[in-house]
Amino acid sequence: MKQVLIFLSALFLATSLFASPADKPAVPTANLAGSWQFSWEARIATERGILRLQQDGTQLKGGYTGPGGSPVASGTVNGNKVSINLAFSGAHPFTIVFTGTVDGDKMSGKFQIANMKDGYDAHGENARPTDYSWKASRISGPPVQSASQANALH
Repeated sequence: MKQVLIFLSALFLATSLFASPADKPAVPTANLAGSWQFSWEARIATERGILRLQQDGTQLKGGYTGPGGSPVASGTVNGNKVSINLAFSGAHPFTIVFTGTVDGDKMSGKFQIANMKDGYDAHGENARPTDYSWKASRISGPPVQSASQANALH
């Protein structure tokens, strides 16, 4: 009997050590619906505004309101990994891509301006050095519920 228990214990230990990563439970997808105080290091100063998100599974939609404009927001969330795009329109449209992680009611990470290399903008103007970081904190209040509400935010 004792040998059977030792054998079963050894078998359990061996199978748990060699389990594939697919056997491990996935991180649940974060719920990002709602309003966020959002900031990033812009070329002249720290840009601050309100990001409002609606979530459908892993897809994000919404809008941003701040001194720099009111771009459309879109993105994805997978587990605790997030990617948010702010698409600014106008004479010289551009998109800022924010990637990072979610930790409860906070998000943070790095960003880049789509199609821009080495800190230069499309006009060859050197952007102010920055660490290209961003952060967001959830604001209390009801989450955005529908696509029409998200579209009305900008």
